Order: sequence, then structure tokens, then C-alpha cells
Amino acid sequence: MRKKLHETKKFLCLLLATALTLTLVSACTTQDPSHEEITPEQSSAEESTLEETTDKEESTTEEESSSEEETTAPEKEPETYIPLVFEGEMKVCVVYPASCKDYEKAAAEELVRFIEERSGMRPALRTDAQEDTELLEILVGDTVRTEASMRSAALTNGKYAVQLTDTQKLIVNGGLLESLNYAVDEIKRGIERWGMQTEGSMLLPDTALNLTYVAPISEFMFTFGTATLQQVIGNGGQSYLLYFENAKAYDFSWYYNHLIENGFQGVEEPRIMLDSPTNFYAMCSDGNVMATIVLTEHNEQARVFVEKTEDNGYYSYVNDNTEKVCEPLFIQIGTGQLHGQCEIFRFANGDFFIVDGGLNDASPAYADVQNCQRIVEVLKTYAPDPDNICIVGWLLTHVHEDHTGAFSYFMENYAKDPSIRVENILFNNYSDVVVQEKASDATWVVPLIHRVEARIQAYADATGASIHKTHPGQVFYFGDAKLEIIYTHELRICSSTLTSINGLSIVSRFTVEGQTFLITGDTTTKSNQVMEAMYGDLLQSDFYQTPHHGYGGNTNTLAERVDPKWVLWPCNETRYEEVKPKTHNAYLFNSSKNRVEGHFLADFQTHVFNLPFNGSNYTVSQNEKIG
Repeated sequence: MRKKLHETKKFLCLLLATALTLTLVSACTTQDPSHEEITPEQSSAEESTLEETTDKEESTTEEESSSEEETTAPEKEPETYIPLVFEGEMKVCVVYPASCKDYEKAAAEELVRFIEERSGMRPALRTDAQEDTELLEILVGDTVRTEASMRSAALTNGKYAVQLTDTQKLIVNGGLLESLNYAVDEIKRGIERWGMQTEGSMLLPDTALNLTYVAPISEFMFTFGTATLQQVIGNGGQSYLLYFENAKAYDFSWYYNHLIENGFQGVEEPRIMLDSPTNFYAMCSDGNVMATIVLTEHNEQARVFVEKTEDNGYYSYVNDNTEKVCEPLFIQIGTGQLHGQCEIFRFANGDFFIVDGGLNDASPAYADVQNCQRIVEVLKTYAPDPDNICIVGWLLTHVHEDHTGAFSYFMENYAKDPSIRVENILFNNYSDVVVQEKASDATWVVPLIHRVEARIQAYADATGASIHKTHPGQVFYFGDAKLEIIYTHELRICSSTLTSINGLSIVSRFTVEGQTFLITGDTTTKSNQVMEAMYGDLLQSDFYQTPHHGYGGNTNTLAERVDPKWVLWPCNETRYEEVKPKTHNAYLFNSSKNRVEGHFLADFQTHVFNLPFNGSNYTVSQNEKIG
């Protein structure tokens, strides 16, 4: 019977491979729903309360024109298929161990749910206590029929496997809860991409078979002194996050020494973050793997970010060029819209640093804004040598197009310009983020993240720029200037639900000529509450960029902690007048409590501040159409 089943499946695979080739190729060219135009009427930008919302306003500017080329590598097409459902007949059953771990049964149930949802037919779900010789068994976890090399004991360090054995069993397994879920996800992705083209049939493509992956995690890394390991999750790309609770300062010291004892070397020795005695940071490497350790003692949480060193850029950065060739500047460029953000530093050594950039010049609705071209115009105006412009760093706070659009345009139009170069790109987005508050958002959020990541990688590949996936606690030195990464969304995942893409914003603080600039991007109320708890009054800064263009994210408590002299508003006058009376901005306008000396509205103009800034040594000019 088993031989007959094998021959039948082989025949079906070949038959379906031939019959479906044209259909599948056609399916490849259908429009990605994530590229559909989103109108302002569809967006929901306003944050009328301090609650974090799933915000879609920026999506009005996020979708690039259809003429833009994608930079992702061509996807391999399947050659053969295994029928899970064929012409209305179920061909498989899902099996999990009788003495199972909870997550093995949960993974098996998820696979059954997916097949039923997509095909309209429910496969049998049973334990390995009995064997089915009529159907193809999908073995999830350590069943009694799982071959030794595919059992979780052999799949150490986060390895997962999706393997069709010679005995016609489809093994789906992983050494960790998260890696088993990845294996199930590989099957789901393969079916979603290639296997639903024939009515009444569900096909598993060979592109989702014979897969194995080894995560860069060693068993000894799972012990953090006396702390409790709560979760191991994918942290974007081939990186992982180990999350511990009940972690104390002595556990942090123990773990650092524990890594050293197991062959790691200290890249950055333990230190406190932002001068806070309750927040600790360190980085170690064994040459192949980088481990960044962060402990926030106020909530007794520790996070270890594990990445392959070959993925580049995880070290903190030092540029010791302190030669003074010009006066330092801080430049705020207005994007001409309700929202949008762009700040530029010119350091004393003549290098520039850019934060975000605003909308994409190629977007038809915003062609007159010319954000990227305006950035280049400003760089050429203020560069000591306009034919040799060095952007030593470009920080993208998060993926929304009113923050990353100009970078996308720059990548496509200036990557080959010999007079201007980007040395470092700083970025951090959790590629597997799920927007839970509005499930429909996942259809555009995750593809948007992947598109931005692909563009960053393409630019780095073309120019040799380094990509730094930033983590809280990292410090970058650019001559006499300093950049501290004081917050990323990684301080929330595992312990708090992310319900907005704005919650992915990086918060950073620059120190230039002794003055401090707190740049918040679109960070949300809940994220800012984490920072308040971590740092308190240590957040105090001279310049403060209001979160989320002033209409959400800020709290009066945060503003009081920052206690700025000068406030930056990355929005236009219409939005500014709208948000000024909001309750969450009250502290910034209460002269009896704050030390605010001035508010600077981006609008559609360019502010150039000489540093150190004394309150009056700046110029402002109205932006005009270029060319």
C-alpha cells in the first residue's frame, strides 16, 4: 500500500507541476495588495487621546509609484508539488506526539486550522499512537516516527526542519518552540505563495521542503544567572531575542562572565546606559555570533540580542576624525505636509548625519515637495567640499514613508553619484511584527517593512555602506559628536503588545558641541512610558523633537523629564495650530513650569541653527520648488 501511495503521489506531483506552471507564473505577476494606493480618506491619523492607536495616516504617503522597481532577489519557482487536498479529497492527516509538549500540539492544531481555512476541508488530527497507511502523515514534533536526525534533540540551537522522508512522512519539527513555529510557517508560506491555484486542491510546493536552518544560539546562552528564560523569538532576519524575567544586576554580571567562559570575548565591556545606574549594557562575540546584553533593573527584565557577525554593523561605531574644518550646524527641513520629518547635523569635521528625510520625491502626489533633492541641495550648500560629501550616518527611525521616502529616492538616484556617499545606515525593525489591534494592517505593515529592509540592503550592496541594526545602549561617536540609542521597540516586545507601527520608532540622543538633541520619531505613548521608567530626569535634553508630529505619543510626564529649551515640531502650520491645545502637549506651553525658550515649526521651510545654539543664532528660509 505504501509503495502504491508513493507512486500515486509521484504521478500527481509531475502532473500538477506541468498543469500548474502557467497558472503559477501568472500568479507571480499579480499585483501585491500591499502596493495598492491608500487615500487620505482611508487613513486614521489622529490620536485624540494618549492611548496608542494603530495609525495609518502615514500610509497615505508610503506607497511608492508603480514604476518603482523592487530590489528583492527573484524567488525560486517550484518544480513539483505534493497534493494535500486534491480535487476535493483530503490526502493528509496531521500527527503529534501522544506524550507531547504543549507547543507541539498547538503547532499541529495551527496546521490543521490553516488547511481547513484555505481548502474548506479539515484533515484528521491524531496522536502517533496509531499509524495511517492510507494518507500522507504530517508529523509535527517528536513523534515516535520522527527520524533521529529530525528529532528536537538533534535540532539544537534553534534549528528547524521540513523534510519529506523516503517512507513518505512529512516531518515538521524544531529544537525550540519558536523554531517549530517557523517550520509550520514555511509550509503555510509555501502554500499561500504557490499552492492554492487550482480549485478543490491544495498543493505543497517543493520550495517548502528539505529545509533546515540553524539559529546562532548556543545552549549555554539560555541560562542568565538566577533569572527565568521566558521566551526565544525571531528578531528579524537571522537574529534572535532571548527574553528573561526576574533578572538582577548580579545576573547581568554573571551572564557576561558566563559568555566569556564559553569562548566569547568582550567587544564592549559592561556599562550603564545614559548614565542610569539601573540600566546595563554589554556586547560579546565569539567571531561568528554577536550577543548584545541589556538589563533594565526597574522591571527586572533582561534581553539578549543574538546575531551573526557576518550580517555586519552590530558593533557600536567610532570615527576618531576630530579635525575641525567648519562650524557645527543643526538643520531642520520642513517636508511641506501635515507630517514628515527630516533633521541634518553637520559636525565640526565636515561630515553630515541625517535623521529620516521625509516623503519620496517620486510619489506623484508629493512631487513638488522634493524632499530628497532638497536634502542634497542643503548638503551641497553647507558641505566644506561639495564634490566630496560624506554622510557618516543616516538614521531611519521607522519605516513610514514620510520618514523613509526620501532615503528610497536617494538610493535610486544618488547611489552612483561619486560626489556624495553614505557610510552607515542605522535601522531596526522587527520583521515578524504582527499588528494585533487591527489584523488588516498586517497586510501592508509587514510588506512595507520588508520593502524598506530590501532597499537598505540593496543600497549597502551597491555602495559598501554598513548597516547597523541598532539596539538600546549602543553608542556611536562621530568625531566630537556622540549618538546614544536610548530606546528601540525591543524594550517592549515579549512584555508588551505592539499595536502600532509607530511603536517601532528608534529614540536617540545626539550630543554636539555640548548640547543635546532628543529625537523621538513617531514613538508612542506606551513606548515613552517605558523610557520614563528607565531614565527619569536623565532624559533632560536641550532640543526635543515632539513624538508623532505633535499629535500623539507625547505625555506631559515625558516632556517634564526632557525639560527642553527648544522644541521641534515636524509638521506644518495647520497641524501645529491643531495640536497646540491638546492636553498631552500642555507642559510644553506652560511657562510657569518649563524652561522652553522657543518652538520651531518645520512647515515648508529650512531652519539652520549654529551650534552651540544661544537662542538667536539661526536662520530660516522658505522652501521653494527646485529647478
